[in-house]
Amino acid sequence: MEKLRVLIADRNISDRKQIADAVERTEFGKVERVTSNGTIAIEWLGQSCVDVIILDVGILKTEGMDILRTIRREYGDVEVIIAGTPDPGDAAETLEALKLGALDFILKLPGAGEENNIQTIKSHLQMLFVQIKIKKYSFSPNGTARQVAVEKAGKEDKAADKPAIHRNAVNHEKKEWTGADLVVIASSTGGPNALETVLCGLPSFFSTPILIVQHMPPNFTGILARTLDKKCNIRVHEAQDLDAIQKGKILIAHGGLHLTVDLDDNYGRLVRLENTPFVHGVRPSADVLFHTVAKAYEGRNILAVILTGMGNDGASGVAEIKKNCNCYCITQSEKTCVVYGMPRNVLEAGLSDEVADIGMIAQRIVQISLSGDKGK
Repeated sequence: MEKLRVLIADRNISDRKQIADAVERTEFGKVERVTSNGTIAIEWLGQSCVDVIILDVGILKTEGMDILRTIRREYGDVEVIIAGTPDPGDAAETLEALKLGALDFILKLPGAGEENNIQTIKSHLQMLFVQIKIKKYSFSPNGTARQVAVEKAGKEDKAADKPAIHRNAVNHEKKEWTGADLVVIASSTGGPNALETVLCGLPSFFSTPILIVQHMPPNFTGILARTLDKKCNIRVHEAQDLDAIQKGKILIAHGGLHLTVDLDDNYGRLVRLENTPFVHGVRPSADVLFHTVAKAYEGRNILAVILTGMGNDGASGVAEIKKNCNCYCITQSEKTCVVYGMPRNVLEAGLSDEVADIGMIAQRIVQISLSGDKGK
C-alpha cells in the first residue's frame, strides 16, 4: 500500500527524531525529509512530492504565520499538522493555525519520556493518516479508484448533490416538541472552525443553554472559549466546576476533564468537571456528557448536534438521550466536514434526524430550539 510522504519541520532535534520515529511506526506514513526551518520546508515542498507536513508551532512563532499561509496558498493539496506543547503560548498559536487551514495538531509532552511521547504521537498520527488517505486517495486525478478506502469511493460526489438540509426518517417515538430545553454539541477534528461558524451564526436573542464538548487538551479550550466569546453574539465560557446551566450561556468543556451534568435539589442543573478515565481515548468525551444529560434532563426536549470529527464519540450518548428524553439530532453533512467520523457513526446508527451543511446548522438550531418547528 502506498504510504503518505511526510515532511517534518521542527526546530528541536530531539522532537524531530521522535516525530520521525512516530511517523515510521504508523502503517500509512513515511518520512520524506526533515528540516529545522520553515523557509527551507517551503522550498522542499516545491521540489518533492509531499502529502503531509508536520510543522512545529515554534517555527510559526519565530518565522511567522506567513509560513503557513504560503503553504496553504501554494500547496493546498498538502495537509498541515501542527506540532506543539500544551503551553498556553503554543495553544494560542496552534488555534490560529487551525483557523488558517491546518488539519489538526499533535502534542509534544515535555517530561513524558521519549517512548511515551513517540507512542502518543504515533497513535494520533495513525488516525489522522487514515483520514488523509481517505480524503486524498479515494480517487486519482483521472477518476480511477485507488487501492485504499474502496468502500468510500463515490461518496463525496454523491454528497455534493445532496441538499443543504436532509431529514431522515428515524424510528424513535417523539412527544410533542415545544422547543429545546438544552442544546448539546460534540466536535473534534475541524471543530474549532465549525463551532465558530455555528455559534457566530446564533442571534443575540437566542437563549437556550448550550453545552459543548470539543476534543482538546488543557489550555486550548480556554483560549477557544475566549476567542469565540469575542466573536459571538452570546457569551461563551470555558466550563468551571459547579457552573449553573443558564439561559443565554454557552459552556465549553474544560480540556483534559470530562464535563457532566448534575441535578441539584437546591441549585438546579449544574455542570461538574471530572478527572475520570478517558473514553474513546479522549477526555472530555461527548458520550460522558450526553449520558449525564439523559439522566438530568429525563423527559425534557434536547437538541443534539454532532459536528466534524474522528471516531464515534457521541453515538452512544445520543442513543441514551433519545431513550430518556425527547431528542432531535442534527449531524453535519459529509461534504462540509473536515473528518466525517462522528457524524457518520451517529447517522449509520439510525440516530440522526437531519443532516445539514455547516452553514445551515445555526439557522436550524434557532428554528428547532425556539419555534419548536422541526419541519421548516
